[in-house]
Amino acid sequence: MRLVALLVFLVSGCSAKHGGHNWKYSTTTTTTTTTRKPGTGTSDKVKYPDRPHIIILMADDMGFDDVSFHGSSQILTPNIDALAYQGVILNRHYTPSVCTPSRSSLLTGMNPVHIGMQNFVIRTCDPYGLPLNLKILPQYLKPAGYRSHLVGKWHLGFARRAYTPTERGFDSFFGFLSGALDYYSHTTTDMDFVGYDFRRNLDITYEGLGNYTTDLFTDESIRIIRQHNTAVPLLLITTFNAPHAADGMRPFEAPQSEIEKLNYIPDPDLRTHAAMVTILDTSIGKIIKELDQKKMLSNSIILFYSDNGAPTRGQFATTGSNYPLRGQKDSPWEGGRRVNAAVWSPMMEVRHGVSNQLIYNSDWLPTFLAMAGTRPVRNLDGFNIWPTLQKNLPTPRQTIIHNIDPVEGYSSLYYKGWKYINGTTVGGMYDGWLSARSKYSNPIANNYADVVMASDTWKSLSPFALRRLTARSIKKIRKNARVICQPKIPYSIGCNPLFGPCLFKIIEDPCELNNLIKTFPLHALLMKIKLKKEKAKIVYPINLPRDVGCNPALYNGTFTWWLDLPPTTLPNTSLTPVTPTLPTFPTLPTLPTFPTLPTFPTLPTIPTIPTLPTFPTLPTPPTNTSTPPPFPGLPTLFPTVPTRPIDPFLANYYPNALLPVPVLIGPLSQPSPVNQILNSLTSATAGPPLLYQALTRAPATTNRPLISIFQPPMATTTTTTRSPLNIYQPVKIISGNFIRKLDEPTMEKFPESTQTSLISTSPYFADEESSGDGSFEEQDQPDENYIMIK
Repeated sequence: MRLVALLVFLVSGCSAKHGGHNWKYSTTTTTTTTTRKPGTGTSDKVKYPDRPHIIILMADDMGFDDVSFHGSSQILTPNIDALAYQGVILNRHYTPSVCTPSRSSLLTGMNPVHIGMQNFVIRTCDPYGLPLNLKILPQYLKPAGYRSHLVGKWHLGFARRAYTPTERGFDSFFGFLSGALDYYSHTTTDMDFVGYDFRRNLDITYEGLGNYTTDLFTDESIRIIRQHNTAVPLLLITTFNAPHAADGMRPFEAPQSEIEKLNYIPDPDLRTHAAMVTILDTSIGKIIKELDQKKMLSNSIILFYSDNGAPTRGQFATTGSNYPLRGQKDSPWEGGRRVNAAVWSPMMEVRHGVSNQLIYNSDWLPTFLAMAGTRPVRNLDGFNIWPTLQKNLPTPRQTIIHNIDPVEGYSSLYYKGWKYINGTTVGGMYDGWLSARSKYSNPIANNYADVVMASDTWKSLSPFALRRLTARSIKKIRKNARVICQPKIPYSIGCNPLFGPCLFKIIEDPCELNNLIKTFPLHALLMKIKLKKEKAKIVYPINLPRDVGCNPALYNGTFTWWLDLPPTTLPNTSLTPVTPTLPTFPTLPTLPTFPTLPTFPTLPTIPTIPTLPTFPTLPTPPTNTSTPPPFPGLPTLFPTVPTRPIDPFLANYYPNALLPVPVLIGPLSQPSPVNQILNSLTSATAGPPLLYQALTRAPATTNRPLISIFQPPMATTTTTTRSPLNIYQPVKIISGNFIRKLDEPTMEKFPESTQTSLISTSPYFADEESSGDGSFEEQDQPDENYIMIK
């Protein structure tokens, strides 16, 4: 059964890949294409427009819940919402999770893993760019007669001039080449280098310096539309940098007048972010209004979407919300890849609703080429989705390789409703549910439908509506666009992709709450096999380390294509930079001068102490080699102590400690000096003292020894001095564990510290039996006239 399922999986995967080249699904040499409905014997005729104007409006790092058509009332976006309601909300539109891969996918029609662009972004000082052997959208459309313009953010490399927009097919460029820009000073930062980055075509321009970039990009887009010859098809891509953070230190920038309109939001950062989104929404309304006034809407397609999800943590973090999705920008989760998107065209026969068809960023290039009547020069990863857009036919896409990144060490794959994740980014810092629906509602949200219908976009697009839309219609569409999380399933498990892969049934579980890797092991195996096949086809990331040669101080304070210019050459020497006039700040008052402190007298020099005379070395006394005579009667009682092995336990404290052996000391009635006996025993070991040393003898009246017991120092970083246990009464030691005061019948054990460190932990006392209360019972005790030392 598993073999059959595996064969079905592999065959379906191959057929899906073969079908991925859009031209199997549609023929673009004519204006009409026949597309068969899956599972039926009928077909619908798909009509293609005649070289329509293509308008792409892209937000930057906009959260899934930062538009109000997904249900949020904190930030109202009436113009974006009007475009969505008049057109179609693309509720399952996916992109790569960071800027550079997302833009490369849009312009090439390729998945970033197949062109080496899947690992992070091109930083300002990175000496590489989108590979020059790749043809991009304006180059494809030029033979069809299109005029192509890029306004806003590029972020596909500029280390060489050949990487820049006008060298790659765009007829004009107005914006910045790096990944982030200060909204007013138009500078960017990398490697502690701060430089100016704003251009018109190839030249640095200071026009608009000090003005808000979103307004500048809006005005330039309007100027292009106003001056365009409508008989010529237009490609206008406006890639706003809003609401992307300006940089890591100043993420939130907006005109104060707009911020003050949102005083219902108490958090100042959140309020500024909301102002950035509001200005972006107004700009989109202005651009669509200009298209209407230019009479271009009747043959246009307008696409709005965000390049990726919002970052709520890490570098360039904002207060953008991806609620209710998991994760954020630069992560394998839905919050970084499933973005808000809407498309409108009067040639779409199905509008005013929500589409749950699967769409990936790379699908737009082959779709636009099909509409323009041209073909790509290579096989693409994207699909022509115009039949899906026009008639809501099923999309041919069944697979999305979200990423296979051998540098970060993670991969993510979608296939036929299942999503497989193995590994993650930034040590899992972005793996949680990081966003929540804001509790701060715009006061005018109670009249939401009226606000949408009063927008510039609604007024421009409503004449092309297929049916009359009312406030009730808007409410219904908005409700259908909301994402509802699946409840927690009892048999699912948690997901930590750092410790093992995770499997989600992503259509039913869009919030990635229920990991089914254990419940569906066969599906997990099939996804693993398919991922392994895809890994064999990827191109290793082409990233290169930063190059300090980018330093703008070498190029008149600007970032430029430093690999093409020697450092002594200043670019754009024909241009005179316009330096903005900064306001003059009032002169600070002069601080009073403090009186000089008096000089203290010099202390007298201390006389040098004379060197003490060296005393002569004392002669070494001669060594006494004579053997002292033995004590009477001892030779029979004290045989020569045998050589004893090293004690592994005591070696922790004394490297040469020897294993103690039982020694029987003669009857106490015999007048033998016990201290000398024990000292003889100690010296006979040729090693350090035993655990127990007899330091002296008892008074003559008792004729019994006085014993002091010492504990070895513990092996710690702090030296602890421990006092010996002094027994000032006659004692008897039984097996080295117990002390019995001979004048008392009670049995006492060593102090707790001594017992813990020397007795209870020693393997040589393992044969002692415990009485259960922490003490030990005596066994085989000798006669009380003897002392047993162990």
